[in-house]
Amino acid sequence: MPPWRISRTFLSSPVAIGEARRFTTLFLKGWPSLDDAELIVRELATNAVRHTRSGDFGGHFTVCIRVDGVTAWLAVVDQGGPRTPHMLSEQADEESGRGLRLVAALSLYTVAGREKSKTFEKSAQAKNWLSVLRQAAKNGEAFDIAAGLPMSMVKAKEARTFYKFALAYVDMKWRMQRPRAATACRTRLPRSSLP
Repeated sequence: MPPWRISRTFLSSPVAIGEARRFTTLFLKGWPSLDDAELIVRELATNAVRHTRSGDFGGHFTVCIRVDGVTAWLAVVDQGGPRTPHMLSEQADEESGRGLRLVAALSLYTVAGREKSKTFEKSAQAKNWLSVLRQAAKNGEAFDIAAGLPMSMVKAKEARTFYKFALAYVDMKWRMQRPRAATACRTRLPRSSLP
């Protein structure tokens, strides 16, 4: 099946959340994870109506669906709000606030049969991530199964930063000096420069 995409803008209201879910069902009919797709759109549309300017009088949000082979991309674009969305901790006792955690749990990709999850604030970031993963696979690069990342990304994460190098160098130099000299040096430093 060739790649395709569709989007629809909804006037913001609680009724529009159900319409957005039905829109998703209509275009992803027969999709293996249709229930998950409906849940993701419902949670994101609910957040748009409750927590952003989209919920104000005359507000709107847009549901975007993109299918490329076996991958479906779902996005709900709202009108922004006063705060950046964030996930509550798992221990939070509030009745609401679990939507983003639920969406993150359902936003999966698979490496060697193991499901991995990564969420993004912006669709461009998600597209870039997919592009990086596809390019690594196309180049025949090995993937770290535990991390779900191409080996080049795993190595980059493990690489020593200059800051870590500088800390190790200072520690090595201080250990080489006599303990008394290192103590004297530390007492002469202003308190604001000590961690």
